Amino acid sequence: MDQPVEGYGVTIAEPYENRHLLDKVPDYYERLQRSYDGQFFEQEVLGKYLSVGEGQVYYAFDRQRNLAGGELAAKSRCAGRSTSTWTRCVRSWRS
Repeated sequence: MDQPVEGYGVTIAEPYENRHLLDKVPDYYERLQRSYDGQFFEQEVLGKYLSVGEGQVYYAFDRQRNLAGGELAAKSRCAGRSTSTWTRCVRSWRS
């Protein structure tokens, strides 16, 4: 690390080197590999930097398919509000 911060440490390791985890769950990475598609597994578990598309973090994200008219964004923006203010917030976001 170029600029260490007092009170913090860093451990740099490759996947499959975490003996503490693998001693408890020996097939941890195999389970992840079965539950993710190949490209997502390489990106998120193996930490590979993949060229997945300009400006896109998750290659499989499609705004048209994954957002319902901006409603998810509105709900996220308005999270944590009381019921009445949440409803007004979502309505204002939609208009």
